[in-house]
Amino acid sequence: MSKTILALLIICPLLLSCGGTSGQSFFPAGNGKRILIDFARTGTGDYTPFSVKITPLNESWDSVAGLTMSVASTRGSVGAVTDNGDGTYECTVTPGLSGEYRITAKVMDWDLSAVKTAIVLKKVHSDWGQPQPVPGDMINTGGWEDSINITPDGEWLFLMYSPMSFGGMSVSPSHLWAKNASGPWEGPVRPDFPRGRISDKGEILHWFPLFCYDPFPPMVVQPTAMYGFKKLSDGTFGNPFLISIIDETNNDTMIQHGPHIAAVEGKNLMVFNFNDPGLGGTKNRVYAVTIAPGEKTILGRYYSKGCPSFDKKDFLPELVPLEEPGGTLSINDPHVWADSGGPVKSIWAWKQGDDKDDSTKKIYVYVLKSGTFPGIESDWDTIELPAPINTGPTSDMQPHFTGDRLYYYRDGANVVAQYKGGNYGDVASWGSPETLLESGFSGSIGEIIVVGEPTVCDYKGKKALYFVYGVVEAQDGSLNNINFNAGFVEKK
Repeated sequence: MSKTILALLIICPLLLSCGGTSGQSFFPAGNGKRILIDFARTGTGDYTPFSVKITPLNESWDSVAGLTMSVASTRGSVGAVTDNGDGTYECTVTPGLSGEYRITAKVMDWDLSAVKTAIVLKKVHSDWGQPQPVPGDMINTGGWEDSINITPDGEWLFLMYSPMSFGGMSVSPSHLWAKNASGPWEGPVRPDFPRGRISDKGEILHWFPLFCYDPFPPMVVQPTAMYGFKKLSDGTFGNPFLISIIDETNNDTMIQHGPHIAAVEGKNLMVFNFNDPGLGGTKNRVYAVTIAPGEKTILGRYYSKGCPSFDKKDFLPELVPLEEPGGTLSINDPHVWADSGGPVKSIWAWKQGDDKDDSTKKIYVYVLKSGTFPGIESDWDTIELPAPINTGPTSDMQPHFTGDRLYYYRDGANVVAQYKGGNYGDVASWGSPETLLESGFSGSIGEIIVVGEPTVCDYKGKKALYFVYGVVEAQDGSLNNINFNAGFVEKK
C-alpha cells in the first residue's frame, strides 16, 4: 500500500466509512510503527470462516514484506499465515460457534501486537461483510447497551444504557446479577449518570422512591439513561453526552428508552418510550422532543413531595397521542419517518398482545393523516402490518423504516423487507423478508444468543447496518446473563 493512500486514510476523515476506516482499522503499536487489520468473510454458509489481512507499517508508513507474523484467536481455529509478498499477510479463522472472536496479530520481528474483534454469527446475508463491534472504548462496556440508533448520515449514535447486566432482570434483587453494577456509571465513559441508587461500592439499590417502592422490594428496578455519541475522525464513536429525565430529589433516572432521531424540517427530532407516573398505569407511551446532538440534555425533572405525591417541572417532550390514553398495550421502540427531512409522515413501533407470549408481538405504523405533529389521537391512522411482515406465531418488533425498506427483528434475527409502495396495510405492498443476521446459540457461555435493533446509515456513500447483539457471559441453572453490545456490518 502506498504512502499516499495511507496518509489519506489517516488524515482525511472524508474517507471514513460508517464503521471504520474503509472497513479497516489502524492500531498504534510503538516506535512509530502501526499494524492494520482487516476482516472479510470467505463464504456464505452458516458460521462462515473469515480471512484476517494484516499490514504492518514501518515508521515511514510503508508496508513491509518478509516479516514473521503470528495470529491468534480467542475462539475457533487459525490457519497458517501467508506472506503475500507485497507487505500484506493473510490467514483464515474457522469458527466453531457464534461469539466475539478477539484476533491478535503479532509481528515477531518487532515484538509488537495489534488486536481487533470479529463478531461471528450463524448467518450473515451474502450482500454484507464481516460483523464487528462498534469501534472505540466509549460504546460497549460490561453494562447493558440497548435500543441503539444510528442517524442516517452516520454521524451520531444513540442508545439506552444501564450499568446493571441484563440477566438481573430475571433474578431476585439480591442476586449478584441484579445487585452488582457490571458497567460504569460515571465519566469519562458514562458522564453525568444519575447514581442515586448506586453505592460507592457499585451496589444497585432496587427501590424507586418516586413510585413508593421501598428498598429491595420483590422486583428489580434497573437504573437507565439514554446517551449519544459523536463519530470521530478516526472512525470511532466518542464524546458521550447524557439525555435523560431525572428524579431530582433522589438523583435517579426515570427509565426512558428506545431513542430514535430523525431530521425533521431542519431540526433533530427524537422520539422515545417513557412511562410517565403522572398518567398512571404501566404502559410505555411515545414522546417527542427536539434535541441538540452533542449537548447534555435533561428532558424533565421530578421532585418528590412525599410518597406518592410529586412535582414535574421543565418537561420538554410532548406526548404523541397515537392511541387513546385508556389503551391497554405499550407502544415500544418508536421510529419516526420524515421523507427527505420534511414533516413527520409516520411512526413505526410494535406492541405485544400478551405479556406472556412472544408470538403476539406485531409491528404497527401510525400514519399522520391530518393536523400538525404531534397532533391529537384522531389525526393518526393505526395500521397493523400484514403478512409477510407480521406472520405469527413469530416475534416481530423493533422496526426501522427507510422509505423503501423495513428492517426489523424476528425471532433472534434481523430481517429486511422491500416496501413496494401503496397502502402499508396491503399484502401487495411488501416483498418477502430476507434474513440479514441470525445469532446462532447452542447453549454455551461465550455464544451470541440474539441480534436485534437493526438501524442503518449511509455515510459518504457507504451503507452500514448497526445492531445490538447479546453475548452469554454467565449462567445460573437455565438462566443466561447476557451482555448486550452494539455491532455493525458494512455492505459489500
